[in-house]
Amino acid sequence: MKFVEKWLPVYIKAWIQLIWYHRDIYPRETFSWTNYHVFNLPNHIPVTVNPELLKYVDELCDDLLDKLKQLHYLNFYVCEYDDENYVIERYCLDFGDINHLDKTEGSTDQENVVFDEFRSSIHSLIAYLEKLPLLEPGKYTFDIVIETVEMSLGHMSNENLPRTKENMGKLERDWNWIKYKDPSNDFSTANDTRQRVKMYSLVGCDLNSMVFHQFAERIVPQDSNISASIE
Repeated sequence: MKFVEKWLPVYIKAWIQLIWYHRDIYPRETFSWTNYHVFNLPNHIPVTVNPELLKYVDELCDDLLDKLKQLHYLNFYVCEYDDENYVIERYCLDFGDINHLDKTEGSTDQENVVFDEFRSSIHSLIAYLEKLPLLEPGKYTFDIVIETVEMSLGHMSNENLPRTKENMGKLERDWNWIKYKDPSNDFSTANDTRQRVKMYSLVGCDLNSMVFHQFAERIVPQDSNISASIE
């Protein structure tokens, strides 16, 4: 449906930048609160003023739309800057129940409902993020991982495609953008008896073909010797 292509990138851009801001992935003074007002939320959404990061998010959204038919999970990992294998938080959009076969355009009423669903979902994320303890600035970074179903990558080069700008962009995404990580390794130290992983269910979207679930996970330290910044 065309309105999915219209509103899903808007949602993803807000989703990513809210996590960047509230989890201190980038300094808060590098975000603007005056330009981005989405889904009729009462407050504006923080937007980075870094043009390279804006370009990164735009390209990521293009990649997601290209792979939407095979998309299962969109994972946002918060990990230690010095050890990216040490994940302390995971934010996930689960597209496993999306109806990829629905080719209908959808009515204006449906578009309005999707708009409302996205607003509720973003509001749920904001409410969750605002309750979390602060992380130590500069200590953590992020990793975005897309998990797909029945997708074979790196084969577009075998197709006899015209060398247009659009086709070249799709070719680059086919080779470079997708990344896979074994879900069992999401929290590499989760089996440590001193800590546990807690899951939080957040509001997603449920309307005909546009279905996704949202949840968050984080390590809850059980030992005072573990960094207090994630307690």
